[in-house]
Amino acid sequence: MADGGFSVEGQENIQEILSKQLYLCQCLMALKILRVNGSFLCKLFDLFTPFSIGLIFLMYKCFDQISILKPNSSRPANSERYLVCKWKKSNTDSVCKYLDHVNEVLNMGKEDVLEIVNQQHIVSDQTFLDYIVKSNNDIGQNQILGLKKIAAYCRNTQLKETKQSEIRKRCLELWGLPDKLRQAPESKTHDKFLEEILGDWNDKLFFNSLPKELHTIECIQNNISSIYDWYFVPVGRAETNVNACSMFLCKSKGCLLRYSDSKKWEPVEYIFDISPKSIFFGEIVYEYTGEGRTQTRISALHIIDAIMLGGIDIRRLKLSERSRLCQKYSLSLNKPFKDGNCSPIRSKRLYELKYLNNFFNDMRSHVLKDNSTRLGLSLSPENKFFVPGGIMLLCEIFHNFFSSISHSTHKLYYFNKQTKTSYYKNCMPNDILNTLYASFRNSYQRRLLWKWTNLMQVEEKCINREKNMLYREDLETFIYNKEKH
Repeated sequence: MADGGFSVEGQENIQEILSKQLYLCQCLMALKILRVNGSFLCKLFDLFTPFSIGLIFLMYKCFDQISILKPNSSRPANSERYLVCKWKKSNTDSVCKYLDHVNEVLNMGKEDVLEIVNQQHIVSDQTFLDYIVKSNNDIGQNQILGLKKIAAYCRNTQLKETKQSEIRKRCLELWGLPDKLRQAPESKTHDKFLEEILGDWNDKLFFNSLPKELHTIECIQNNISSIYDWYFVPVGRAETNVNACSMFLCKSKGCLLRYSDSKKWEPVEYIFDISPKSIFFGEIVYEYTGEGRTQTRISALHIIDAIMLGGIDIRRLKLSERSRLCQKYSLSLNKPFKDGNCSPIRSKRLYELKYLNNFFNDMRSHVLKDNSTRLGLSLSPENKFFVPGGIMLLCEIFHNFFSSISHSTHKLYYFNKQTKTSYYKNCMPNDILNTLYASFRNSYQRRLLWKWTNLMQVEEKCINREKNMLYREDLETFIYNKEKH
């Protein structure tokens, strides 16, 4: 979309001539950056000179369809109109090179360019010529009418335009919108706002549930029935309470709140550009650049899971889909090149538990500013990394089910613990399928946390073990045995 313009005050009658190079450059840029079948919208004014008509003719040849229209929202008394070009054709390089050359000639400033397409080519295409003439006549007649109305209203200040209010009323009725003035949104308490967002989840006690910590292999065996149902995300070291995983709430733009250990919503001191009506689970972590004494760090918001994002309720989607939407949401909000002190926003990458070994292989050793060496996870494509202090495990399947691999068919099936029945996913009745996946609340309340309080825990092989401490080797052995059986 191109909406270029500049002041032509006092020279309105030659606006088209003054704007000719602007027209050219906007069309040239569109031809250069659009993919095949791409579309282009450009604001123009008068289209009478051979130069302008020739430019429109070239665009007509480069796209499957073009149209020139003046929307109802455009001021009727001026010559503004819009060129709409749909579905760019392939092989438009020769036109691009030609328009580049024309632009260079105009930049030299020695001679003007009066036309860019031979008039005979345009006249020979009767369809195009008729369309241009009709478009100019129609828009011109409407402009004359608009100018006459302005003159009449200037001469008689008592005149009123009744159609405007009538059309407004009919439009509001057609669109189903209330006929009232815009007003500032109602200021609601946190509890009232949450009550509206959560709806049937009005019992907010699940916010207070703590993750079950994994200290031994027995803890894993008691909580994980199937490795195929579980995912994990790397979490920070929780250096302070502010850095701990918690719920976040955004009621209005620029107002981000965090659910603290004292069970209160407290404002976040960092600036994160979060869209209103969002409630999600995440953490504020440090992202590092460089090594050793020259290392720098910034605070960033990492989203783990969500109930609502920008007013869109995702709480009952399956975990992997919620994670995909969190990723899309964070990418749309993150502004790495924005001036000011706006901090980064990311969505945690969701790993399948069975690929735990791949996760550790992705990490690299980094020297921190205090000269300690820690494993860090690269944050591509930027030259930053994040130092995990553990992993949080989340289950995608509702607690009444677990999955396993069939010994006879070697396919994944789901077993219902209550009814003692099993199904392959493609044979599962819809009413059962609708209850298969865990909601945000179900996943959140059953989350597990493996903290790395000792660097030895994440070594591939650890000799000097401590009691009541879970090691990487334990978890990898558990996964191997589950896959084997």
